[in-house]
Formats: sequence, structure tokens, C-alpha cells
Amino acid sequence: MSVKSTQEASPIASTHTSLTPSEAQALSQCEQIIRKGLETFVEVGNALLAIRDQRLYRSSHDTFEEYCRDKWKFTARQANRLIGAGGVVENLIQDQLVSSVPAAIPENEAQARPLAPLTPPQQVKAARIVAKKSDKPTTKDFEEAAEKVADKKPRVTASNNSTTKTATGKASIETLIEVIDEVQTMVRVGKPKEAVLAKLKVAADLATRINNKGSVC
Repeated sequence: MSVKSTQEASPIASTHTSLTPSEAQALSQCEQIIRKGLETFVEVGNALLAIRDQRLYRSSHDTFEEYCRDKWKFTARQANRLIGAGGVVENLIQDQLVSSVPAAIPENEAQARPLAPLTPPQQVKAARIVAKKSDKPTTKDFEEAAEKVADKKPRVTASNNSTTKTATGKASIETLIEVIDEVQTMVRVGKPKEAVLAKLKVAADLATRINNKGSVC
């Protein structure tokens, strides 16, 4: 007669806990917003924020990271970027309600991302710089304004197909991490091999550029 191993005899107990009816309803409402196909990045960011901070994922997952990966096929880092982007837009909208000075409102997560690390007053200042520069701002406009407000000089230029992204040393490392996260997500959702390899090439090119700068870390 075989003897079961200790691991088999003592499975790890689940830490999942039940939600109250109101919490279950809140989770359902948040998930409906996300499931609509990222209708607006601000709504999605707010929904993810509620799920994360109220731990509404706990009935099915132990961590927010596991929930994002299993439920939506993206990383917690990507979810937190959406949360940060939503916070940026809400801050700028609040400013515009009381200020007569125009400020550019990001139209997507990519435009809001450079402003997320800034303080709320810095976000407003950067958005005003962008508004003065263009009526139809690009992601690069927001990146340059954020660098100007933070008083950081561009150090690394990373190419991704036909687009060029200028960033500080710190942002370049973050960009590399983001690309790696995207590769992981592409693999999980079964993206074509060619697309995954192309994204890996972008990551390798960026890593080489950062490494060649020596002082960038």
C-alpha cells in the first residue's frame, strides 16, 4: 500500500472569504465595466481601484495580481497603470472646474501614463504646458511636458517599430519592464508566435540601448 506524501495529505488551505451581498454586487458592477471592452480607461481604472482597495477579488483569488491575470489576462502592473491614469484625469478635471487656465486632458492611458508619477500640482502644470503647445496633443507631448515639470533631461531613446520614445534613465527601465509584461500577457492569451517574437525583439533592443549608456540604471 502506497503512503501519501505530506504535501498530498496536507493541502494548502484556501484563504478565500465570502463577500457580503453588497460587496458581491459591487464586484459584479465593476466587472461589467471592465468586460464592456475597456469602454473608457477612466471608468476601468476606477473599477479596478475599487476591486483592489476593497479586496473584492478575495472570494475567488488570494491576490489582486492573480485576479487580474486569471480574470482579464493582464498583469497587476498594467491594472495599476490604468488606476493611475484614471487618477490623473480626475485630478485634471477637478482643476478645470475651478480654473480658467486650459489644461490638456489625456484621451487614453498612454497619454496619462507620463503624468502619473508626478504630484497633483505637477500634473496640472504639465497638462497646461501641453494645452499651450497643441490642440490635439500626442503621447510624446505629455512625455516632454512631464519631463520638463520634473526637471529631467532625456537620456535614452527607444524605438518601437515606427514610433520613437524619449525617456529618462528611470523611465527607460520602466519601459523595459512594461514591454516584458506585454510579452507575458501575449503568451498567456495565445498571441501569434511572430507577434511575440517581434515584441521580444523590441525588449532586446531597448535593453541593449540602456546597457550601452552605462550610467543609466
